[in-house]
Amino acid sequence: GDTGLVTAFTVDYGPTSSDADEAWRVKIDGVVCSKTARAWVSQWKPAAHQVTYKTRPELPNFVAHPTSLAVDSKRPYLIPIGVAGTGPTTWDLDDQTSPHALAVGTTGSGKSSLLAGLVAGAARLGVEIRIIDGKGDSLSGLKDFPGVTDFEARDHARMIAMLGEVDILRQQRSDSVDDESMRRDDLRHLILVVDEAGQLIRRCETKDDRDEILRRITSLSAAGRSARVHLVLGLHQARADLLGGTEVRGLFAVRVALGRMDRHSRQMLDLHNEVPATPPGRSIVATPDGVEREVQVYWTPSDPRHSLNATDRALMDALTDPAVKQGQSSIMPLPAEMLGNGPVTPLGNAHGNTVGNATGNALPPALPPEQVERIKALRAAGATYRAIADELGISVKAAHKYGSQQLESAARPRLRVVPDDEG
Repeated sequence: GDTGLVTAFTVDYGPTSSDADEAWRVKIDGVVCSKTARAWVSQWKPAAHQVTYKTRPELPNFVAHPTSLAVDSKRPYLIPIGVAGTGPTTWDLDDQTSPHALAVGTTGSGKSSLLAGLVAGAARLGVEIRIIDGKGDSLSGLKDFPGVTDFEARDHARMIAMLGEVDILRQQRSDSVDDESMRRDDLRHLILVVDEAGQLIRRCETKDDRDEILRRITSLSAAGRSARVHLVLGLHQARADLLGGTEVRGLFAVRVALGRMDRHSRQMLDLHNEVPATPPGRSIVATPDGVEREVQVYWTPSDPRHSLNATDRALMDALTDPAVKQGQSSIMPLPAEMLGNGPVTPLGNAHGNTVGNATGNALPPALPPEQVERIKALRAAGATYRAIADELGISVKAAHKYGSQQLESAARPRLRVVPDDEG
């Protein structure tokens, strides 16, 4: 080029079967970038045993969250993350290899903006969202987003209770899928965002509370995918108690590291590339295919609307406008108890239909008290909803309605549902 620097080069190599593995190719690319101290885009040609490297265009230092999204009928639940040298990077909620997402970054790294972007993208797809803001003030602007049915930033006991409520709902959904009273594909995606999970743990006054948080997070991460319940963990730094096991860490196949990070933290996140320290929002994103990409995370405001400048206020208005066409959804109307405890804001999908607690949800008729008690007894004894329905001659939906009430009543006493007027 005009600067005298090499802008492209080609390498011929001997026959190997490894070049069919994208993760292997990415490792080679990482070595090339590290040894040359340059950023390159590779084009592999395994059949010719050849790879060409070209200078990678500089990533922008700032990219606002897109206010309109292309609908992919084959992948209707793509949530935007940011822009890489090869194009947009997304999280596919329907990909069962990546049920959960992890974001690690210190103050000023852009983590809050990333989490806000995931919430905005999910809300526009008709996903239900519940948010635990462990820091207390980093995500306060998101509580009025469409699709956000529960938000807590102050009450520590309530935060722990929310974890339990979502885990109980996850168990209810799993039971219904197992006994075939519901299909997994009919369940509405639900995302629980837990920001500053480490802070949440540090605020525990008793070992029981700490153990409860870890137990619920482990349960949700290990078993959430079968119930379409997804966990988004935001951490100030990588923590061994949350991510120490490779089995749990592997369930967070989408991992985003922002800001300066030491080697130990990268190893805990199973990342091989250095994380850029600047600008805010610059990150390394690992995806389920084993590839690590340098990504500029989309900017999304997370502060209350009244504190935003005019540009950010206009962006938030566009992201929360219910009139904007939403991504395609394949969600069927569900009984209210399958959708969760909080109020649900209906969102239109690409077909103009509503999702959530739609008025067309027909609930089972009331049953005689003695039959309800029998359902509860059978459920407590471990009977499936289908077996209960067959014995009593009722619908599976009715069995589930009253049987799930039995499950709720067996929950820990501190779990409660917040009425609408409590916010």
